[in-house]
Amino acid sequence: GGNFVLEIISVPGVKLSEDNFILDKGESKTVNLNFDAKGIKPGVYVGNLAVTGTDEKKNVPLIFEVESEDLLFDANLDIPPVYTEVKQGEKLVAQVKVFDLTSGGGTQDGFGAVSVDLEYTVFDLGGNVLSSESKSVVVENRAQDQISINFPEDIEEGDYVVSVLVKYMSSVGVSSQMFSIAKAEEKSSGSWDFLGDKFLIILGFILFLFFGMVGLFIYFIKDRDKLILELRK
Repeated sequence: GGNFVLEIISVPGVKLSEDNFILDKGESKTVNLNFDAKGIKPGVYVGNLAVTGTDEKKNVPLIFEVESEDLLFDANLDIPPVYTEVKQGEKLVAQVKVFDLTSGGGTQDGFGAVSVDLEYTVFDLGGNVLSSESKSVVVENRAQDQISINFPEDIEEGDYVVSVLVKYMSSVGVSSQMFSIAKAEEKSSGSWDFLGDKFLIILGFILFLFFGMVGLFIYFIKDRDKLILELRK
């Protein structure tokens, strides 16, 4: 129990029905969030809802996708399960399907083969842009694209968001998905040194046996030749 303070971080157009209240131990409260896209430029807005209590603080991720009213093309961004969590220094792979929303069959033929612009962006949950890139693809009813993003080894652990914007004239379609970055596995130099020393000891022992056997073989050959010479005499 105690006093609770709620705050929206880095996401425009989101309002709370209540942002400060007191709860007794075991008591709960429902707070409504209102997402209003009026006056907001199309795009993906990433942030969080910060909930501060008496003893601790929790952050609830927020992703607000705003598309244009005249939506002609849209996209579906998908991260394969193997990439939903990547290690520091590794890469993220995401697949995107782009759709011509005007090619619905029947008398609607769509735009045909046209070039649309794709903008990829990676955010942290503070709304900061970590990377972005743009490309163009030709869409005829639908198209597919794939993006590969490499992350540095010193990137912080935690949750991130990758988004794509599909732009064609005044139309802006958006899609996004969350993924996690985990700590890279540390390489224990001590264990590697131990294994290396052990390997060298074994290798040295094998070489010792090998050269010892070669030496004995040469000794027996010489001893045999000496015996043959004595017999001949």
